[in-house]
Amino acid sequence: MNHRKFIIWSNLFFVFPLVFSLYLENWVSFTLILAVMIVSSLYHLAKEKRFFYLDSSFAWLLIVSNLWISYLGSFKLPYFLFALAFVFCALYFYFTQNENNKNYNHGMWHLFSSLITLFSILTFWAGK
Repeated sequence: MNHRKFIIWSNLFFVFPLVFSLYLENWVSFTLILAVMIVSSLYHLAKEKRFFYLDSSFAWLLIVSNLWISYLGSFKLPYFLFALAFVFCALYFYFTQNENNKNYNHGMWHLFSSLITLFSILTFWAGK
């Protein structure tokens, strides 16, 4: 697998929570996920410093949004437990990044972040 490309196309994992938020007509989540996908792809394609800060800002917004919608969904089980388990997986890949595995590990960060987002939206949906 070409790990350089994986870091870019791994943003496509966010299509699943994007479509589900569209189905639920959760426009805030839909807009934020779409923005994350676009900005992250731009940053990883261009590798320009100006996109780094934008990418980081949107990533933090997504983290806060996931926590907020989980709260609004009353941390409904079992979905919230899945989201929480994926948080630990995402953090593992994020904090074990180095120059040799950065593209792969960051792509895995995208995968688990998309699953966190999906299960946060499911938590919200189940708790309504």
